[in-house]
Amino acid sequence: MISDSFDFAEFLKAIIDKDFLEMLEIAEQECVEAESRPYTLRGNISYSRKLNNFIFFLEHRLRPFAASDQEFALYIPICEALIQKKHFTPSILDLFKEQQ
Repeated sequence: MISDSFDFAEFLKAIIDKDFLEMLEIAEQECVEAESRPYTLRGNISYSRKLNNFIFFLEHRLRPFAASDQEFALYIPICEALIQKKHFTPSILDLFKEQQ
C-alpha cells in the first residue's frame, strides 16, 4: 500500500507524476488493499471511500456526490498534472470553480 496510515493526501502526492491509466490502476489497487485490511484499523473505511470517489472522478470526470469540498479540492493538483500530460483538458478545472 502507498499509504499505510490511510492518508488520502499522501496517496495523491505519491501518484501525481503518473499517467492517467497508471493513476487509475494504482488507485484501484490501493482501494482493494485498503478494503482487505481489518475493519478494526482506524481509517481504512474512510480511506477506501475517498479512493472510490477518486476512481469515480477519474472514470467519469464528474464530482463524486460523496466527496466533501476539502476532499474534492485535493484533486486539483492531479488535474493540473493530467492537463500537462494532455490526458485532461483545461476545462476540467471548471468543476472546481463551481464549489467556490
